[in-house]
Amino acid sequence: MNMREVTEFVIVPPHEAQRDITAQKDRFRAYLERHFPGYAFSIAPMAPVDSARSFAILPVMNFIDDENRMRMCEQPSQWLVSEIANACGRFSDFSARLDG
Repeated sequence: MNMREVTEFVIVPPHEAQRDITAQKDRFRAYLERHFPGYAFSIAPMAPVDSARSFAILPVMNFIDDENRMRMCEQPSQWLVSEIANACGRFSDFSARLDG
């Protein structure tokens, strides 16, 4: 089977941080890409899942192969997803201190 590692994630901010994160989404995306080289991030303006208290980290699990067929990626490690969530929280905390 032709599988590869997940390289893209969609980040959904918690409800209370959505406005602030969305207003800074380019800076937030650049922050994440500096901390996780080789990965790409999109910031979703609203949650398709319950993210009232924490950031939702959604891996993009499919890709189109060289033969134009859709394939599934390997599931990312829980460690990586946790580290991305922790980095999101640090950005949010730092941003809130700047505004407050």
